[in-house]
Amino acid sequence: MLQFPLPRVLEFVRGVAPFSALDEGELAAVVKSMKIAFFPAGEAILRMGGEPALHLYLVHSGLVRVHLSDEDGAEILVDFRSEGEFFGSVSLLQGKQALFNVTAEEDVIAFLLPAEDFKALVESHLEFKRHFAYSLAHNFQGSHLSSQGDPPYCTDRGLINLDMSLIGRSVSDLMKRDVLCCPPDTPLKEAAQAMTRRGVSSIVISGDDQGPLGILTDTDMRSRVLAGGLDAQAPVSAVMSADLKSIEPQVYAYDALLNMTRHNLSHLLVSEGERLVGIISMHDLQRATGSAPLGIIADIDKSQSVEQLAELHREVMLLEEGLLRQGGPAKKLVGLIAELNDRLTLRLLHIAEDRMRGQGRGDPPGAYCWLALGSNGRREQTLTTDQDNALAFADPEPGAEEDTKRWFLDFGEQVNEGLVRFGFPRDLAGMMACQPDWCHSYTEWRTKTSWWIEHPFDRTLLKASMFFDFRGLAVDQGFSRELRAMVNQASKGNRSLFLRYLAKNGLYNKPPLGFLRQFVVEKGGERKNKLDLKNKGLLPVVEFARVLALDLGLTTTNTFERLEAIARNEIIDSAVVEDMSEAYSFLMLLRIDHHMQARATGHEPDNHINPEQLNSLQRKMLKESFAAIARGQEELAMHYVTDQLKDI
Repeated sequence: MLQFPLPRVLEFVRGVAPFSALDEGELAAVVKSMKIAFFPAGEAILRMGGEPALHLYLVHSGLVRVHLSDEDGAEILVDFRSEGEFFGSVSLLQGKQALFNVTAEEDVIAFLLPAEDFKALVESHLEFKRHFAYSLAHNFQGSHLSSQGDPPYCTDRGLINLDMSLIGRSVSDLMKRDVLCCPPDTPLKEAAQAMTRRGVSSIVISGDDQGPLGILTDTDMRSRVLAGGLDAQAPVSAVMSADLKSIEPQVYAYDALLNMTRHNLSHLLVSEGERLVGIISMHDLQRATGSAPLGIIADIDKSQSVEQLAELHREVMLLEEGLLRQGGPAKKLVGLIAELNDRLTLRLLHIAEDRMRGQGRGDPPGAYCWLALGSNGRREQTLTTDQDNALAFADPEPGAEEDTKRWFLDFGEQVNEGLVRFGFPRDLAGMMACQPDWCHSYTEWRTKTSWWIEHPFDRTLLKASMFFDFRGLAVDQGFSRELRAMVNQASKGNRSLFLRYLAKNGLYNKPPLGFLRQFVVEKGGERKNKLDLKNKGLLPVVEFARVLALDLGLTTTNTFERLEAIARNEIIDSAVVEDMSEAYSFLMLLRIDHHMQARATGHEPDNHINPEQLNSLQRKMLKESFAAIARGQEELAMHYVTDQLKDI
């Protein structure tokens, strides 16, 4: 193990999260304290049950295998770590014996950061605390299941379940801040009514100084009051639990779970010193892991204001992150997110109607249909998405056209602004229901879509193409079905000029693979050395599937379902289509993982990724995915003879 000059590693470490968040002075100091080590293939670097790690290991080249050994000596694979990835952090953070065996699968060169320097970074930088808390979560499941006699046999993200979803979050992220309280002489009936009105499962009993004296929960009501036959006018002090347990807001939520389990509790008070600042329940923890979607849906459906929905959206985001951490097929993950976002939008529509009435604008002038467009229309939203929507309304009576459109434009503005409050930014291109171009009567929409189909060589088709992924949410879905049937009938058949131009537009974004299958990355600016996963990877598949779905007259808008139907119909070589589907799934999961990592390190998620920060297997799969998409585009171009069409 030797010291090495700063310049040799400074550039490498600078490109590895979370070290990339350090300023130049801090980074130089950290790198100066590192050492370099070489481990030949087959060498054991850390041994399960051995001494705690003395360093954080950053792999510069090669591959290590992280594994467990059961009582019979059989190896259980946990993970592989390659270039730009770490190991040893779990042992360092817990200060305990090594939880895993780590063995050099290939010759390995690693940079070693001493334990005291690593711990100082975790304590002083939020990015490090978040990043390595997630790393701890990713590894914790292996040791946890092993200790329960049920070791993991795979390395999929599906291992990240309840335990892993909670380690990376603090109690303050999940607790309820507005705690329901009452005096000790409050009648049980009155306390129960207050809990029902607030929609909570507990009430804290506090004294004159507002300090907590006890807690009464739904469980207490059932087991001590109803089953015990107590008078409803008895004071809450007669049945409250006085042995209170509390936790600090800054600790990990996983510690709250351990406390509740250890003491058989369903609720914990959250305190800063003597001051009560919140309460956290087992239900809150379940929601954070994605195990209680039905509860959130029920709460959404009962919401009476935009403010309540905005508060619930915070829980929806936690639930969505929990679902993503649990892993699974991309289609299922984005489908669950779409269902939750649909519920929020549907409830927001009803609340916006009530607000229009409250402003003296009256009921909707007629039936209407909210149209979800783009990724929302395809049910493929992830954690980061903007608004793409439109509004269609029944033809107004003669003379009422202007007033009717003004009502729906103002209504659309209320809904769009509500969605902004939920975290869906306004579409920069203006494709929103509050814009005159995207708010029309049924007849106007039929005319407009017919014009697009009949005049595909107009440049407006470039912008309008994502409209053809429309999906009706409410209230009159009959119009959405009618419009879909009209579009399919008008565009069906590969001789359609509309489909040929739509196919040509779909070839505009090429996968970023160059000569000899090298990645083509941005050469300068803030996105230097990065690839655009959305526009150069996902979007070409979306456009491929859209054209062929319209050709076949499919009613589904989901890209996965479209590709399945296209492969069955063999309109394009089914092997090519199946490869496109696999590529789309991989890119979708890679994008989700990229968004999750950004969230974990306190950065705003984007769609640009540096391929050099991926491990060797991910880079290989990324190249294969881009190559599959390129083959699909070649097939599309030949099928619709796009090279004979003039540019628009």
